[in-house]
Amino acid sequence: EEGTDFSMASLVHGEVTQIGTLNPVSDYHILIKQPERFVEASRELGRVVLKLVKETFGDAHYDKAVECIGEMRAQCVKNSKPDEFNSFIRGLKDGLVGTRYTAFWDRVSTDGITLITGVECSLSTVTPDEAKKFISADSLPEAGVKTEEPPAESEDADDLLAMM
Repeated sequence: EEGTDFSMASLVHGEVTQIGTLNPVSDYHILIKQPERFVEASRELGRVVLKLVKETFGDAHYDKAVECIGEMRAQCVKNSKPDEFNSFIRGLKDGLVGTRYTAFWDRVSTDGITLITGVECSLSTVTPDEAKKFISADSLPEAGVKTEEPPAESEDADDLLAMM
């Protein structure tokens, strides 16, 4: 029937009230249609990125996490919220570099995902040079600055059982 906004996907997924790990970018798009939820949804997407990186086996969900970061960046430019993204990406870098998740940060920087500059969004105070330096290898601390204990083997087994 014409004029109805109906799909099998909407039946399966129901109303989106939070961002999940299955279709995080799609969930994010639905939530940010409500402008008053933009900041909250962006922060929630950031938490999902960390979950995808830290709570999965190896790099299994790195592609999805990078896609989320890229989409958050694009939407923060579009919605003039550069500080929201720049705070997130700075915190992400600080939290991952020098840990067992450094490879994920390497992936983000290799993909060229960096700070939002004033050229892209007038509300940003970041210069293009600062953004370029932010993802350069020169800006990384010496290896081993931060250490994160790997989970005990029993935790890994519990995680695998929980996923079944």
